Amino acid sequence: MNYFELHIGDYAEATQHLSILEDGVYTRLLRKYYASEKPLPAEIEKVQRLIVAKSKDEKAAVEAVLSEFFVLRDDGWHQDRCDDEIARYRAGEPERIAKKANEEARTERHRRERADLFSKLTAAGQHAAWNIGIRELRSLVDALPATGTATPVTAPRTFEVAGAVTAPATPVTATQTPDTNPHFPLPTTQNKEDTPHTPQGGRRARKASDDSTECVPGFDAFYAAYPRKVGRRAAVKAWTKLAPDEALQATILGALAAQKPHLDRRESGRYIPHPATWLNAGQWDDEIPGGKPAPVNAAGQVWWQIAGFGHVAEAQNDRCHIGNYHEFRDGKRIAQGVLA
Repeated sequence: MNYFELHIGDYAEATQHLSILEDGVYTRLLRKYYASEKPLPAEIEKVQRLIVAKSKDEKAAVEAVLSEFFVLRDDGWHQDRCDDEIARYRAGEPERIAKKANEEARTERHRRERADLFSKLTAAGQHAAWNIGIRELRSLVDALPATGTATPVTAPRTFEVAGAVTAPATPVTATQTPDTNPHFPLPTTQNKEDTPHTPQGGRRARKASDDSTECVPGFDAFYAAYPRKVGRRAAVKAWTKLAPDEALQATILGALAAQKPHLDRRESGRYIPHPATWLNAGQWDDEIPGGKPAPVNAAGQVWWQIAGFGHVAEAQNDRCHIGNYHEFRDGKRIAQGVLA
């Protein structure tokens, strides 16, 4: 047996009087019992050796647990619940074997049918992707032009089996082109959950549509500034839904520049949210630790306008952001002596 059920409430009620050592001995004895599917040895010394009970207290705990929860019979120490579970498991073994055999037979029929369909396509001068679904593959073969020498499909059709279970179709080398799609970077300990992989273990190429940001003004600047490069498609969707005008874009980028030092999980221990989460929650309005709210003067000018810049990008190019905009005037950094 590879596993057994443990009803926590019943177990706790029956063992709450045991010490921590005795409880550990009991669970170890149960695991040995189920793993071997037979009673524990009749000799207590063998039982102690079986679960590596070496100290005087450990050996005494083995004796106490055996005498309370097990019954000594001719063939060893029995536990009624264990015997019942093992008997039930063995009674279901023929059904499990038959089920496994049926699955293997169905998978083999599926393999043979796919191989036969691929052969028919190749003979007709057509080709299909190696991971095409069985229904699509059947449709392609059914659509082949009929010939006088064609032979009917004799292989029985099977249920579709998940996963690739056949070799790929013969490649058409004349139509192959170099793969120029960018691929995801190697996973890191920081964002390894964000790097997708194919079932075969290879890194999946990012689709061109994932990076498409046409008609989404301002998003590229936001995404480039955001410290965590994950969930681009969701971020594009959130940005499009928000539809920020130029003033709001400037406010978002300025707030992001001020918050960025506090978003570093390695320094502050805070979790960096996905960019879509940050946008959907409107976190550009969050208070900056130790900072002040985004400034807007009486004329309605935002921080980069107050600093004398014509556009937020000009301010960023001169390393001006919402956290230090007061150090700039007329688009230039004020000398330290003047600030003092």
